[in-house]
Amino acid sequence: MSHGEQLLNNLRISFGQITTEHRQRVEELKQHSESVREYTYIMIFSGTLASLAIFLTALFRINQAGNRRNEDEAILNLQARRAEALLKLPRAAEHLVEKSFMQYGQELVENLTGSQIAFIHFVNNDHETIELVNWSKNAIERYCHATHDSHYPVSKAGIWADAVRNGKPVILNDYASYPFKRELPEGHSELKRLISLPVIENGKVVMITGVGNKTTDYTEMDVETVQLLSNEIWQILQQQRMARKVARFSHMLEQSLNEIYIFDSRTLRYIEVNLGARVNLGYSHAELEKLTPLDIRPGLTRESFEERVAPLRSR
Repeated sequence: MSHGEQLLNNLRISFGQITTEHRQRVEELKQHSESVREYTYIMIFSGTLASLAIFLTALFRINQAGNRRNEDEAILNLQARRAEALLKLPRAAEHLVEKSFMQYGQELVENLTGSQIAFIHFVNNDHETIELVNWSKNAIERYCHATHDSHYPVSKAGIWADAVRNGKPVILNDYASYPFKRELPEGHSELKRLISLPVIENGKVVMITGVGNKTTDYTEMDVETVQLLSNEIWQILQQQRMARKVARFSHMLEQSLNEIYIFDSRTLRYIEVNLGARVNLGYSHAELEKLTPLDIRPGLTRESFEERVAPLRSR
């Protein structure tokens, strides 16, 4: 039994004893109206009502403790679900194209915040124009049928674009009463509540993520959730783009008709040698990884080779 439950039990016993004490006297005085009033004063001065007040206060405090416990459990549950979502994102990126991956990420954010719509915009390098990347699947199918330009200036965007202008989250729990809102495009879903926040990299806003129309007010925990997943979505996007870029350049180097050699500047061992060079030398890639240019050309000394590559080292 917890401390609170023990306290409640003791108070129940105490209150029960007090009421039993007076029960017989109450029955006797019920027959005389004046005496009932008299007994009311007796109850007050004897501490019966005071005990009742203490009892009810204890009940209130225990109820508060129970509410706090429920809130703590809800927070722990949300944190566990967020951690699971963060693990799902990189796995999903491995087999989804970029647009589908972002839509998948939006669905995770929607579910975690209890939202009904979600959107992602990229902010162009000029910081003056925004590119609409995606609405969540739920928003497209059930809520938003408006036609949007894919690119438009920040100056013409609504209140949600304050996330770009100010570099801070926008939270509106009563969009209808907001005095500076703009008219929504025809076919756009009714907007009741909104979170719009920036993803910032190297001091610049690079992406905006938003969710809307939760059935209850958005909280700081919701903002934290959207920010956490948005940052992760952006990082994964950049990693995937870089991986694709590296793969393209690797393919170009490998298939180049020129002989291309990449070696470690300290050990001089080959790191990469393209197809044309391997065919010309007659070595496999595995064999070349164990060799240096000095091994390929026995007459070449370390000193003469260093002279040749000195201009490259100075760049």
